[in-house]
Amino acid sequence: MNAGNTEKVADVLERAMDFVIHDWMGMVEKQEDLMHISLNRDERTDHLPQLLRDVIARSVTIPVITELGTLATRMESENGKDNT
Repeated sequence: MNAGNTEKVADVLERAMDFVIHDWMGMVEKQEDLMHISLNRDERTDHLPQLLRDVIARSVTIPVITELGTLATRMESENGKDNT
């Protein structure tokens, strides 16, 4: 993939919100110390949609770089450095 095949972090998170919450809950359920705290699934996850919306709102301008090294190359280019 090239730099033309990037997505914004906000778009990826928005599309994957349900998966992120489900995956997060799966990781929580594997942590015995967390599972000793008496909370049901809703109590453990109700805050996550708003938390993710806040992250999305703050990340609307951050592109997801799909090629290793592309971000570093772009940053050096923008700073007037050339690796070639």
